[in-house]
Amino acid sequence: MFQRRFGLLFLVPLCVLAVGANAFAADCRAKINLTVGPAGLNLDVSGTAEKRARGTRETFSVNMDAGVAQGFVAPGTTFAVYVGPAGAVPGNLAGTITINALGVGGLDLSNANGVALPTGVSPVCSIGSVEIRNGAGGVVLSGSF
Repeated sequence: MFQRRFGLLFLVPLCVLAVGANAFAADCRAKINLTVGPAGLNLDVSGTAEKRARGTRETFSVNMDAGVAQGFVAPGTTFAVYVGPAGAVPGNLAGTITINALGVGGLDLSNANGVALPTGVSPVCSIGSVEIRNGAGGVVLSGSF
């Protein structure tokens, strides 16, 4: 009886070591097209959001196109990106997007090289909703994973 218990106590930790710590982290990958919100109706905007996690590495990115050529959005305009869990209004500021002269802007976040993700962004697999807001807080683009 003692040998059986001792054998199990020895075997279980070995199995955990063989599987590795990363096997217990959540993996996910999802990409969505963002929908134009009330504050984006006259701006000729579109965008995407993507979240990825594999093991302990996490990335979150948002890309946005805006009507600079048409004069709807000025180059240098900054928009705020907010995230939240599924079914909730996004309340965590992930970062900002600045539109360049070509009408393109993006936010790319990663915890590679030991850089911590902003509060509410990690774990990225739990991000359920995304909003891009203008300076007045109006929703320009939004979407749900």
